[in-house]
Amino acid sequence: MAEKKSGKETKPEAFDVVIVGGGLAGLSLSCLLGKIEGLRVACIDRDAPAAQLAADERTTAISYGSAQILKRGDVWAEIEKAGCPIEDIEIFDGNSPLLLEFLSREVEDKPFGWIISNRQIRTVLMDKMQKRTNVSHIAPAQVKGFEVEGSAAQVMLDDGRRLSAKLVIGADGRGSFVRDFMDVDVRRWNYHQRAVVCFITHAHPHNNKAVE
Repeated sequence: MAEKKSGKETKPEAFDVVIVGGGLAGLSLSCLLGKIEGLRVACIDRDAPAAQLAADERTTAISYGSAQILKRGDVWAEIEKAGCPIEDIEIFDGNSPLLLEFLSREVEDKPFGWIISNRQIRTVLMDKMQKRTNVSHIAPAQVKGFEVEGSAAQVMLDDGRRLSAKLVIGADGRGSFVRDFMDVDVRRWNYHQRAVVCFITHAHPHNNKAVE
């Protein structure tokens, strides 16, 4: 890693790609790009790995298409073991008597997706990323700014370190610092709705069916 500043400028550490954000998207992309021989990749994560693994109790629905991308990153086989396949889907709309139903056996008899805990996904992704010798996981660290010099961008971290890369990728969530710093416009609207998120247990088996 690059040294901290101590009264004089330090030379930035050079990478080909810097990924800002160590969530599921950033980690997945790090594993995928890490397969390219000779490509130096840095993944900047604001939280320490231990904190990431301890705090997240959420689950994520991985679609069939997303699973194919994770396969290319050599992580899907381990992630799939921890998941529950979605074989059928039922969709209701308020009080409408109509029901949309999708049955995997009527398509290719393959799951539409999988439900997997974020902690288990992160564990596999971090383990794979650490085994990629051309990928650096910089954590905990936060980006405080960018500078563009010629064909490369410099990424300044809050601890004084600097990284340079020809490509910077913002994978830092809905409140993206990268997006705001680059003044990328977004459209927002309020649905005037509230959601209740909780864990439940039920008396009958779900039979690998998702109800929406």
